[in-house]
Amino acid sequence: MPKPKKKNLSINTEPLLLSATEAFSSGDFSVDVEKGIFRNVAIITKGPALGHGFEIDDKTLRQVRASVNATEIGTKVRLTHPESGFFGGGDDAIEVMLGRARNARISEGKVKGDIYLGKYSKKSPKGDLWGYLTEMADEDPEAAGLSISFIPGEHEKRTDSKDNLLPPACRVDKVVGVDFVGNPAANPSGFLARGSSISRKEILMNKKLREFLVKLGLSEDATDTQALEYWHDLEGKHRLVANALAEGEPAKELSKEPTKKPLEAPEETPEAKAAAAEKAVLLKDTERRTAIKALAVENELSSEWAEGLCDRGVSLAHAKELTKLAEEMKPVKVGDDLDKSTLAEAMEDAISLRSGAKMIELDPDTGLAVRDENGKVKQRKPHERASKLRMLSLAGMGKHFLSTLGVVDAEFISKTALADLLFNPLKLQSMYGIVALAQGTSDFPFLLANVMRKTLLAAYAEAPVDWPKFCTRGTQPDFKQFSLVALSEAPDLERQYAGEGVDYGTVSERREVATLAVYDKGLKFTRIMFVNDDLNAFNRIPRMQGLAAARKEDDVGFAMLTGGIATETMSDGNFLFDAANHTNYVAAGGGAAPSITTLNTAEAAMGIQRGMAGLSYLQIAPKMIIIPFALKGVVKQLLKSTVVPGANQGHSANVWAGKLDYFCNARLDTDSAVKWYLSGDPNMHDTIMLNFLESEQTPVLRNKVDFDTEDLLFAVRHTLVAKAVDWRALYLNAGA
Repeated sequence: MPKPKKKNLSINTEPLLLSATEAFSSGDFSVDVEKGIFRNVAIITKGPALGHGFEIDDKTLRQVRASVNATEIGTKVRLTHPESGFFGGGDDAIEVMLGRARNARISEGKVKGDIYLGKYSKKSPKGDLWGYLTEMADEDPEAAGLSISFIPGEHEKRTDSKDNLLPPACRVDKVVGVDFVGNPAANPSGFLARGSSISRKEILMNKKLREFLVKLGLSEDATDTQALEYWHDLEGKHRLVANALAEGEPAKELSKEPTKKPLEAPEETPEAKAAAAEKAVLLKDTERRTAIKALAVENELSSEWAEGLCDRGVSLAHAKELTKLAEEMKPVKVGDDLDKSTLAEAMEDAISLRSGAKMIELDPDTGLAVRDENGKVKQRKPHERASKLRMLSLAGMGKHFLSTLGVVDAEFISKTALADLLFNPLKLQSMYGIVALAQGTSDFPFLLANVMRKTLLAAYAEAPVDWPKFCTRGTQPDFKQFSLVALSEAPDLERQYAGEGVDYGTVSERREVATLAVYDKGLKFTRIMFVNDDLNAFNRIPRMQGLAAARKEDDVGFAMLTGGIATETMSDGNFLFDAANHTNYVAAGGGAAPSITTLNTAEAAMGIQRGMAGLSYLQIAPKMIIIPFALKGVVKQLLKSTVVPGANQGHSANVWAGKLDYFCNARLDTDSAVKWYLSGDPNMHDTIMLNFLESEQTPVLRNKVDFDTEDLLFAVRHTLVAKAVDWRALYLNAGA
């Protein structure tokens, strides 16, 4: 017979109820209402288990993860804890069963998972629980959260370096349920917890918190509800301090309930007295730790500093004295001059200033350049520290970079040794024990690459391109084959006679399919270029790459026109330009140069195009004539002259004067010096669409260090494809 587990005095074998400090994360939490899936929910969070007197540590998280994933179908999910009898009396778990929690994983100090509602939750004895929870997530996301019910193991006692008692570490034998709750003690965060956000309806007020809020500007006669509203609107440091104070001492409830005469407590056993004494010690220690952490936040001291004082058993009074001392010893700052967090950005702008590269505003979501009302790219101001740093050479900036990281006597390092350290973060770490500014995202190679990326995107944004004049822009989520769907017009209305019913018609569709293509090219920034202070790497070279990326867009766009009679096949099996089936092409031999006569013919061909079902008259008007440079003089004279160009025409009015826009492109000269094209307005009629990868709508610059040569390798990648959507607003005359 197996030996029973030894119990800790503060532990019982009945299920405990424990909430996640942040039930759901606003960053990646989502609900699929149709499938009933709650993704990326926080099941339990590392840190103090408020109200329980123990600590959730990494081992606790691993135990919870293992228990949730112990079976293939996952762990039960209920509405509230059936053990607590939410619906009155002790509920049978089957009455409030919702589904299963699966895919538990540890991320950012939390156990996260996915909750799958079972279809049976729509017809539970308690009603439609599926609809109740998914609608609540949509309409009132702060009203509910998650709490786990678990069988505890024997908690591990903890002490600091001076053997002072610390809260024990929670141990979990089995997770019984992952349950939705609305109890304030069980979950103060709700569906959309914003970091340490507070639920207005459920968080309780305390004296210290109110005093702090009044100090910030809250009216002294404000009600608790008004105080909670004020608290909820705080941001940054003040919000963190308020949250810490809220956890620091017992709260008073907002609602006034009748005071009940307490029952006479039975005489305590020695074991109960010992447990109560241990609980009191833990509670007092928790209050001390919370107050010290709040003190650190309020005085802009690091969390590591606060944790060190807590673990060494420093009293709150002593911590306040140390806070004053730390404030006196802080180095004097001028703005952000000594702040590491801005060094990378300032140095990037300094290099751009030295190299003469332009600095533009970029949309943070798409990466595209921000433009003003006139369509011009908006320029941005350099970082305020860049003007000083620009006076340094590349080597000088590198030395300043290392000095900021803490490398002693960095100014005496030779250029070659400097390049070795800057281009090899692993060597920097092994020699000096230093990690770069942000663990790989702000090391020196990344900094240089970011300068190149910004220069490349500035050149790309300002590069002259012609494809938007006759094409539209689209995005696709991945590299799978996609369809561009065109719908036919609706059926004609027909006369209805007495006694007849309604005749129902349909619309048809046509699909043009394509797949995104990747174009890339690599370049190098060598150690020699760094030592020689070669700034071409940050202006001329990335500018050329940006222009090349824009040039590729014109390449694929114009390939649709030049290949329209031989390679670009539409879904109906005919080429884009087809005289017999699309009536948008005049072949060589029958064609002629642009003139009043040939433009009249082209206009008529476009104007009489019919809809897909052949029912509607589209009456497309040409907007643009697209020509090789060989025809520029002819077209310019044709469109600018007020009378008919040519000999013996008298003073007849030129009906095409100023009626069309035109542009030339050398790609057309390469294909033919006599072919010319007409296009309708691409914003009104389907023509050609350039599609980009949704997550990479601009060129992407990737970089890495070649550890054999210690050169910086860069690869420019651009992902796009062009596809003709419809032929009706495009026209080709093959010329004489």
